Amino acid sequence: MRIKLKVKHVFGLLIAFAAVLFVFVNWIYPPVQSGAKSPYEAIERLKSDHIFVKGRMSYIEEKIIMPQGIQRFDVFKSTTGAASADFLGEGEIPLEVRAPFLKEYLEDGYKQGAYTEALQQYSMSFFKKGDLQQAIDVVEKYLAKYPGKNEAYWEAYFLKVELSSIKDIDKALQLVESISSAERAVLPEPLKSEALEVEVRHLISQKKYDEAYQMVESYLTPDGWGHSGEYLEQTRRNLKRWTEGETELHTISGTISTDDGDPVANSIVYAKPEADINTFRGEEHELLPHAYTDEDGNYTMYGVPEGEYAFFFGTQFEQVKGYAWPEIDRIYKVDQDLTWNAELRTLIQTYQPTNFEVVKGDEMTFDWEGVDGAAYYQVLLEKHVDSGSTTSAFQSTDQDELTVSLEELYDFLGGVSLYDEDEHGGRPIPESLLSLAYPDAERSWSVIAFDKNGEFLSSSQGFRLSTEQEDGVPFFSVEERELTEADQALLDHEYERAASLYKEKGDAHSLRMFIRLKEHEKNSGDLLPLKREYAEVSGVPGAWRDLASDASRERKWEIYFEAMDHVLQQDSFLDDSVRATYATALAKNGRYEEAENWFKKASELGSDEAIRTWTALKVYQEGIDEALAIADQYPSYHGPFDEMAFGDWESLLEALKQETVDEGASEQLKQGLEVFFSPDQDIEPWVEKNNLSDVLESFFKEIQ
Repeated sequence: MRIKLKVKHVFGLLIAFAAVLFVFVNWIYPPVQSGAKSPYEAIERLKSDHIFVKGRMSYIEEKIIMPQGIQRFDVFKSTTGAASADFLGEGEIPLEVRAPFLKEYLEDGYKQGAYTEALQQYSMSFFKKGDLQQAIDVVEKYLAKYPGKNEAYWEAYFLKVELSSIKDIDKALQLVESISSAERAVLPEPLKSEALEVEVRHLISQKKYDEAYQMVESYLTPDGWGHSGEYLEQTRRNLKRWTEGETELHTISGTISTDDGDPVANSIVYAKPEADINTFRGEEHELLPHAYTDEDGNYTMYGVPEGEYAFFFGTQFEQVKGYAWPEIDRIYKVDQDLTWNAELRTLIQTYQPTNFEVVKGDEMTFDWEGVDGAAYYQVLLEKHVDSGSTTSAFQSTDQDELTVSLEELYDFLGGVSLYDEDEHGGRPIPESLLSLAYPDAERSWSVIAFDKNGEFLSSSQGFRLSTEQEDGVPFFSVEERELTEADQALLDHEYERAASLYKEKGDAHSLRMFIRLKEHEKNSGDLLPLKREYAEVSGVPGAWRDLASDASRERKWEIYFEAMDHVLQQDSFLDDSVRATYATALAKNGRYEEAENWFKKASELGSDEAIRTWTALKVYQEGIDEALAIADQYPSYHGPFDEMAFGDWESLLEALKQETVDEGASEQLKQGLEVFFSPDQDIEPWVEKNNLSDVLESFFKEIQ
């Protein structure tokens, strides 16, 4: 009898222990264990299956479902070079890693609170992989798991509407119209605005601007309407201006593709006013006129008001991996329907120096993959110091490699960073001033290829390296150079002592650093003699080019031509800017035949500066018809030209021809050209002093 009681007792204890264990494992243990030191530790715990059932779902909810929203596009680039990228922050786990656990959470059944966020993120994982239809299907599947049409259900429903509108605005409209009036009446305000946005966008896509205006005008935009409300308000203003005859509405269409013919699908193109191009606001693409590319990379953007715009393109990292964005650098005037295409270019592969290679010896060679059709290449250097990093053009060459001395590398400045005024008096940051001669500076490089017209072909610097290039990271270092006493004084912020030591020693490095310090003094004096001495002592080709550039700005022509004689004797490749400046200097000094020859050489590399100054010289010597013949042969499109008013340089010359039928305008043109081609005068004060027509003012501003 006593034995039976013991068995029952033990059996009961086992049952109780199992119950306690079950509760502990599922409700107590997981929260206790949720303090993972990193997101990836949380992932590993989930993979280990040591977190079960309800506790596991709580753990996923806490660690995997990110409370902040996911940006739909990873990266934006524009026709003006502006860029923005949505890189993962510290502690964030990539969607593709989180996706299996998001699916597990969704499959477990509806849970109040995080379920819709999990669905948004899971569907976005497919969208970011380029599978828009799968993203839509996922939302459709899990909508069935909601217990009813509560607020969370409608948020998920409008996620489907939003995704459908990317692929097919007609389908999105059908989804909105299937919502009953009673259901729509009780929708939260942000969702009401999303429904209205779809209806308005559908009308605009059919160019039914009157109906779209009547629809959006009949609704007041209350607080709390979110991004759709802002879009509707902006659209209402645009449509109102159109109805009142203040603007026309135009269509912009085109194709986004890669240079191997693959379309860039499910990406966004939007038009941003010129006045706003230097600012970037999150999700601004949803507020401005925009369109999505289809499976063939085609897009059509409707209802764009007249104005000046940069076109922005947003996409995923995976879609631009291994490609470079074409360097267009242009604002577009929209005064009629317009076609704008963009072609991503395969990255140039860099061979050496790469992978943090330590360069030894007195010279180094940059080597890269040649590009078909390239007339020349521009090598850029990026320096990375504590104060940040800067990228600047280093040298150009018509070969697919460039060999330079280390002294040339040390001679490269590439921009100087300054302290704030309340720190070291706003003087240069020493590491920045030492530039690549600073031993601890990290260095990287890139190369850009241009065709014979100066048009961008490709670059080694893209959004991400391709798989083939992942072992060719273009960072390098040089054998550590020993800091001089003056260098150390500079690094210790003893600027006056450093300057004195540099001046006293007088070798190439010391001269270089003394000049750099003097350049950042308020009363630096005439530095050309010092720069001439440095060029002679260092023997660095770039030093003679820099001396020529400074002498040209100061109109010290004797020094300029002496420096250029050295540059030409070095038999190195001259880029279009150096050629154009040389041609202009020759023209200003009456050496017209030589100037013509160099203007032609610069124009053959696509130099806008050369084309414009050359045609100005033709107007000055022979007449506008002769200038037009050159403009027709060498079009000028890709500089800072005021294409808003005239479209291209030839159009401005045509306008100038009509303008100077007037005798007064003709005389002003003659006087201005006399000033411009004088070796000792500056055209800018003359332009400001004289009351010129828009055509004459544009002409002189573009050639100065």
